[in-house]
Amino acid sequence: MSTPVFSTCNNITVISRLVASGVAMSILPTSLVQHELATGELIRYRAHPEFASRTVCAAYPRASRGSGVDALLNITRRVVEQTGLFTPPR
Repeated sequence: MSTPVFSTCNNITVISRLVASGVAMSILPTSLVQHELATGELIRYRAHPEFASRTVCAAYPRASRGSGVDALLNITRRVVEQTGLFTPPR
């Protein structure tokens, strides 16, 4: 048995287009593909058991760490939590 080949991409628009065209599959934040779900361009797969929750990570040069980076990280955490960006719909 051969090992499957995986490609990565970090552009959500490109990923959703690849999924909609039938050449890829992905875990996408539903809040970012609501139109595609509403029009039937994308369908929601409800995994059972549900996928585990995701963690958002930040990478930055160590030398840039300080109050500005800390503030940005705190804002990002609050926005992700308050908007439910990565929370699956019930």
